[in-house]
Amino acid sequence: MTGVGDRAREQAVQQCLRQMDALARELRKAMGAIAANSLPSFEASLPAQREGVANESAAQAQVEDAASKPANVAGPAELDGRLRVAARELLKLNEQYSALLEHAGRSMRMLSALYGRAPAASNGLRLAAGGEQSQTWSWKG
Repeated sequence: MTGVGDRAREQAVQQCLRQMDALARELRKAMGAIAANSLPSFEASLPAQREGVANESAAQAQVEDAASKPANVAGPAELDGRLRVAARELLKLNEQYSALLEHAGRSMRMLSALYGRAPAASNGLRLAAGGEQSQTWSWKG
């Protein structure tokens, strides 16, 4: 029979999994915005990312708190496994996001160095479409 502590831990793990999934979705959305060169979408994603990190951290603390209760000696192995898998997936996604942000930063520094200034929104970079298959960046200055 499942004890009260076990149910509390199971609920905490389920909440943590939901928060991790929400954060992963938000990171994917931000990466998609970067890939689509959509600064407004990326900027809109930043507060949601901050909230997602805070929510995931709070949910993780609840899992740890529930696991420390004496009534809950060992959690269900399936939930623990799902939590570990979700944590690994979120870590991998975070590493990809970090690499993408680093690449974007290097690109902007390179353009700034080449042209002696940071591109402005009104006369900066634009995507020049040369057909359906070819899209290239050009400098409008």
